[in-house]
Amino acid sequence: MSKRLGYVAMIDAAYRTDLAEDAWLEGLLSAAVPLLDFGQGVAAITYRVSDTGGLEISGAAATADMRSFEPTSRGYLDQPQVPMVGRMFQRTDAVFLRRDAAGAPADHPEAFQYWSALGVLEAFGLVGYDVSGYGVMLSALAPTDARISPGRRQLLRCVAAHVAAAVRLRKAAAEAEAGDIDSGGAEALLSRDGAIVSATASIAETSAVRSLERAARVLSRARSHALSESEAVRTWHALWSGRWTLVDREERDGRCYLVAKRNQPQVSEPKALSLRERQVLSYIQMGHSQKFIAFELGLGPSTIAGHLASGMRKLGVGSVPELVKLGPSTMPAGPA
Repeated sequence: MSKRLGYVAMIDAAYRTDLAEDAWLEGLLSAAVPLLDFGQGVAAITYRVSDTGGLEISGAAATADMRSFEPTSRGYLDQPQVPMVGRMFQRTDAVFLRRDAAGAPADHPEAFQYWSALGVLEAFGLVGYDVSGYGVMLSALAPTDARISPGRRQLLRCVAAHVAAAVRLRKAAAEAEAGDIDSGGAEALLSRDGAIVSATASIAETSAVRSLERAARVLSRARSHALSESEAVRTWHALWSGRWTLVDREERDGRCYLVAKRNQPQVSEPKALSLRERQVLSYIQMGHSQKFIAFELGLGPSTIAGHLASGMRKLGVGSVPELVKLGPSTMPAGPA
């Protein structure tokens, strides 16, 4: 069995929902460094995309070799309008920010000149963004000729999907009960071998029970060395059955259990669409592929294709490019 590189450790760090935000972000940064660092430092921010299209930075952390940039970059990103926000911060992805996400220098000359003057010529970013407008970016300064293999990038995108799911969990829990970040949305308690210890009436149906039992077993295998790390990451979905995220909880007797928390992406309007159609179309508008959306929601590819087709039909949209051109305003975030 090959040595593990830390993808699973980063997913585990994302789901430390027992931590306050500063400690959580520091833990996520620490877990990300072995995966992202090109030898020039890694930084992390939590943010909200404002109604005017700028960023509102709520938290920041950085490795020692990046801390000199942190006040400068935070001040820049905190401006009311930030170029390239839509391309770089409003999708879940793992990309080279300049080469893949920012576009041509001629499109955003001030932004490129600003960062070039600081000696920042390229960076690699792992972005976990939720349709509610909240997200996390972990960025590593990189040489202009830096490369990442397609396989490694795909694994990092899977990790990014978990980070986005964790952002959603934390936001929902904070809204449910300020100061108790482990209270919101719990629907079942499971043992590590997949046995349901307790559950709400909402998952009494057989299909839900089987789905959660399977999810718990997959997580158990993902954390063990029964699977390679790449297999573990690819099989550990960010959401199960489009409904639950499973996180750890240690009981007073020292035993660890898994808590199934309701964690569906909440997208409101247009009213004619079902919740699942709104979720799928919103992710498509962020540039996510159907295959990646299936991973994010824990649903089958054919299910995603069906929701996409029915949602587009209801909107009177004939193609995916036409849907994307409509822009996120057709799927404003908010409670379902």
